[in-house]
Amino acid sequence: MKIKKINRFMLACLTATFALFSLGALNGCKKVDLGLTPFVSELRQNIYEGEKDGLRVKATYGYRESPYLADGKIEKSEYRLTFTLPEILPEDATYTLSFKYNDTDYKTDFKLNVAKNVLYASVPIENFNAQEFSVTVIKATTITTLNLVSTIPQGTLSFRGALDTLQNKQPSLIKEYTDQNGQFCAEIYQRIIVKDGKAYWYIGLTDKSGGIKALLIDGKTGELLAVREVF
Repeated sequence: MKIKKINRFMLACLTATFALFSLGALNGCKKVDLGLTPFVSELRQNIYEGEKDGLRVKATYGYRESPYLADGKIEKSEYRLTFTLPEILPEDATYTLSFKYNDTDYKTDFKLNVAKNVLYASVPIENFNAQEFSVTVIKATTITTLNLVSTIPQGTLSFRGALDTLQNKQPSLIKEYTDQNGQFCAEIYQRIIVKDGKAYWYIGLTDKSGGIKALLIDGKTGELLAVREVF
């Protein structure tokens, strides 16, 4: 796949997503001895999809800081499993989602994401590592149970592996966000993307200077495919 093609498809979308953020000053820096993981304030590490009887459900798993502010500061984060009904138009009917994981029952109603005009449901859940799981969606008297399966290709780097590879292969880039004392002074946004059966990692770096440096790396090799400055 040509890098230019990847640029057009993915970085255009990611630019639109993150260019809306306004950034503030960084609050402190830390050593990178333990890698870059402590600097990730938003993570999407898995994607799931499933369909049955015309009902399609998508889900993503990861965490993001709370409060959610792109201000260069790393705040407390919360892992969540977030579901969407991408092909259901918002209507008066209520859709309810339920599933069970590690002997715990979860149940919640879908709500409207006004900005995206899509129905979504989100539940806090720690240590979720299933590659396939079952959910039930209820609308009035219609009950649909379907399996959601991870779309991440086998052999894809974990989010930690992607960060380690970036740090090892791009030391000059990481150095741009490291002060004279060897402390890393940036906030990281990281998202897994799957397109045409191939995985990519989006990594956004931002510091007190104000923009975001958007990186796209190969999800299997860690090769840096594209870089773009986002303001």
